[in-house]
Amino acid sequence: MLLSVPLDVCIVAPFGDAETTIADELGFGNESSGSAGRGATETKDTYLILRTAWEKRNGVTLPGDITCLLDSKSGDDRELAIALWVLFATRTGSAEKSIWRAYQAWLPTPDEMPSLLLASDKELEQLQDVVLKKQAQGLHAEMHKIHKKAADLFAAGNDASDNAFTKSITLDDLRWAFALVASRGVASPIGGSASVFDAGGASNSPTSPPQFAAILTPFFDMANSDDVSLCTSVKSVRGTQDEDVRNAARIVLEKGLNNGVGGPRVVLETAKGLQNEDSEIVISYDPDAQNAELMLRYGFSLRGNRNERLPGVSSGELENGNVKNPIPKRCRPEVMRAALETAGVMTEDVDATERRRLICAVASACDGFGNPDDDDDDWELSVVEVEGEVAIAVEFRATWQKAVASFETSLAQDEAVLTAAKTNSLPGATPRVLAAIEYRAERKRVLETGINAMGTYIEWLEADEEEEDASGGFEDQE
Repeated sequence: MLLSVPLDVCIVAPFGDAETTIADELGFGNESSGSAGRGATETKDTYLILRTAWEKRNGVTLPGDITCLLDSKSGDDRELAIALWVLFATRTGSAEKSIWRAYQAWLPTPDEMPSLLLASDKELEQLQDVVLKKQAQGLHAEMHKIHKKAADLFAAGNDASDNAFTKSITLDDLRWAFALVASRGVASPIGGSASVFDAGGASNSPTSPPQFAAILTPFFDMANSDDVSLCTSVKSVRGTQDEDVRNAARIVLEKGLNNGVGGPRVVLETAKGLQNEDSEIVISYDPDAQNAELMLRYGFSLRGNRNERLPGVSSGELENGNVKNPIPKRCRPEVMRAALETAGVMTEDVDATERRRLICAVASACDGFGNPDDDDDDWELSVVEVEGEVAIAVEFRATWQKAVASFETSLAQDEAVLTAAKTNSLPGATPRVLAAIEYRAERKRVLETGINAMGTYIEWLEADEEEEDASGGFEDQE
């Protein structure tokens, strides 16, 4: 175990779809008899217990405006409440009593964060990605709406201490808070209860499903994110069922048995043996996200992100320069992998990062990488099939070459800029500019890997086409 943070230190708040009714999500007004009513009420109490425990731990009381938003039927209101809670936690109380007040000194300032939520239009241009830029601008527009909504909600109040804090929040404050929540929040089920079975196996107690919460845990952000194959640690949330939160006696006993660690908590543990004391603690923020998603949510991209996908090719009738009713074209994964392995392009000797880029190229061309163990080693291609495979491969290579050519800068230029930034020789290079350059550079690296791999594949197909056997078949060279 590397880190264990009690849940009363964390900001824990319910979130969900804005259309979800409060009865379904928190159980407000749903206190009828039966499992649904009881479970929902227990979950409501669990959130109140955790909120009260947080206030006691930090020696402060949440403003009424924030608690009202936390109890709202609207998911949008609750998201705003979480951001306001973060601002309140980091700006009130004393560093001696409030953990979050002390934690504020560890948190990055807006100028230090690579989040696209804080990026200017000039910084967004550095992405060289029209779609991602538009998505980021959409977030900016949404922040303006949220700030106006908040201002309208709080304007009706007086200047009493319970309202003064929320009335003082600026647009920049909200952007920073939302960036923190987006990049540091952990989604986890909270509440609910397990079934209790009698000796005969019948249930004596109804079950109640857990509700999802956003959890912000101080100091967990020290762990960086990387490809799942490189992760050294995992995070988990424990002891958050309704009965766990209430059972103070059990928590005390558990702490006594486990060196002071027990009760509802967020835990960071090693997933495999660390090589030495300098080994980096790496987790995966989202094991399925492409780099565009990581940039939008967290402000970083990964080198060799195996989830990346390159542009596809399709057939169909042209209409105004666009393909009407497109039918995707695919290469055959078992053939392409055999070609790259035979040519020595995809082997265990290849750098792991480059090998993951090759996986992206194959998966993009073949609509998935497949499982080598499931492949049929007896595949054969006729001359006609080889010609068709070559034609598709040529289209993919041309499409990817066109994508590389569409960037405003070359990969070599991007690499030079990144090198200059590492030596502090790049004035005006903000964290968001550098993150954007790294994002576009990695996109080019994956495209170039795909182009080279497809070139190798084409050469392999064309060379073996000339070696057609007497039966007219095209046999696996392995």
